[in-house]
Amino acid sequence: DMGFPATVKRILGRKEGEVFNAETVTKSLQAMATSGAELNRLAQIALTSTNMEDLLRFKQHMGFHAAITIQMKGASIESGRSLGAWATKRTAGTPEHLLEVQDLVAQMGGEKNIRKAAQNYLSLDDAGARNRFSLNTWGKIKGVYMEGLINGMLSNPVTLMVNFSSNGVFQLLSLAETPIEAMISQSFRAVGINRKERVEFEEVYADIIGFVQGIGDGFQLAATSFRTGAPVRDVASKLEAAQHRVISGNVLAPDSPEWFQAGLDWIGVFISGPGRVLLATDEAYKGIAYRRMINRQAVRRAMKMKREGASKNEISSTFENVLLGIDEETNAAAIEFSQYMTFTAPVRGVLGRTGATIQGTLLGRVALPFFRSPVQVASSTLQRVPFLGIVPAIKNIKNPIKRDAALARHAAGTAAMTWLATDLGQSGKITERC
Repeated sequence: DMGFPATVKRILGRKEGEVFNAETVTKSLQAMATSGAELNRLAQIALTSTNMEDLLRFKQHMGFHAAITIQMKGASIESGRSLGAWATKRTAGTPEHLLEVQDLVAQMGGEKNIRKAAQNYLSLDDAGARNRFSLNTWGKIKGVYMEGLINGMLSNPVTLMVNFSSNGVFQLLSLAETPIEAMISQSFRAVGINRKERVEFEEVYADIIGFVQGIGDGFQLAATSFRTGAPVRDVASKLEAAQHRVISGNVLAPDSPEWFQAGLDWIGVFISGPGRVLLATDEAYKGIAYRRMINRQAVRRAMKMKREGASKNEISSTFENVLLGIDEETNAAAIEFSQYMTFTAPVRGVLGRTGATIQGTLLGRVALPFFRSPVQVASSTLQRVPFLGIVPAIKNIKNPIKRDAALARHAAGTAAMTWLATDLGQSGKITERC
């Protein structure tokens, strides 16, 4: 918080062609100067600190400062995504928070690279040079190369169609798992175990309604993300090696004439076409998944409040807040579900840090341009295979709702594969010889 929350929000939300008045320009320059001073302070700390949170704060603020610098130069990109990508949960001091900080530091290049960036930044003499450094010159070169490489790999229409159809099939399969979740959750009540948190049968209908409503939401999100080239609700993207749009006039040539910047913008739009289609597809399905889960959360919360004796007005008010996304807990759960349903959820733990370390280098990004999505696809598949070794891992899930969901996925996958194997065997397609 630099003391200019409204001004910073205005800068990052600046639309193409919007002109600030004199008062806003003055406040914006003050905010930028304050941000630069804070970046100087964080760089000094990061240079010698052994606390990874200090390194994370410096790297986060460098991205933030780059965002407002680009916008102050007239950028038309939604640079606010530089912030959301690195938002951490408010669980400071817990082991989970420490692991998350370690994951984020690894994803941003590791301790050594961040300290080196701080040292190089502090070696510059004036504020103008430091502002230009925060735009990361070497990062631009790598970004241009990776943006071209990734979009070239995605340019095959078959790839985009596979992404579109696989997401759709996964959504439909997930709809079938909801009633199984409810049956598992409600079975505890049948044997006399009353849990405060449980999946309600009414959620099955809410899920179906949310699917239909979410189609409209999805189209709107897809249109916005395709036009801006940026995610709408969250910044998790399958373009892991190119988290920012680099090929644009305001990033590559901020001091050049407008006509030259416009030319670079059009080149960037053309090159990023396949990536925009992929991103729009993900955003469409995220819109559907988000609406499904937010509907379920609203029904679940209302049913719980009714059991606890809340008044109709309290239930109605809470129900509306959940549906509008005002309630932080349920909104976070819906966003997490939308990431899961589109295979864009962050990869945590040792595996996530390993992938981030590999992708932290240019050669690593070339060798492993996609990491998150393949890992999440494999994880989602393993959750549904008829393998009894998964059951102990499911039992260790502490959250009862997530445990019920995991059991439902395992049960649904096992049933589907058993039915398929039986059908193939009876039809003679599977014999003793094969």
